[in-house]
Amino acid sequence: KTEYVKVIEIKLEECEKQLVESEVHNKELMVELNNASEKMRVIESINNKNEGSIILHTDLIGRMKIDLTTHQANLHAKDSKVQQLQEQLQRNDKRSVELDGVLDGAIK
Repeated sequence: KTEYVKVIEIKLEECEKQLVESEVHNKELMVELNNASEKMRVIESINNKNEGSIILHTDLIGRMKIDLTTHQANLHAKDSKVQQLQEQLQRNDKRSVELDGVLDGAIK
């Protein structure tokens, strides 16, 4: 019977040793898990900042498109006004030539 007790004691010591090793291994895994969780929080924070930046840039691009469209409309209006003034100037020049002719005819 003492042989049986010795075998049980040896197995019990092995189990206790394995339990200690498991506890150490579990602590190491918990440290790795905590480190991974912290890295994920950092990455999530960076992603949130990037997402916010993308939204701001998209909004800015939208406002720039509106400004560009407005600027193009203003340029078109100015071009139309310039064309209108050029046509009026041509009519005035033509009228001036006609009046010069009438004036020359009246003087002669």
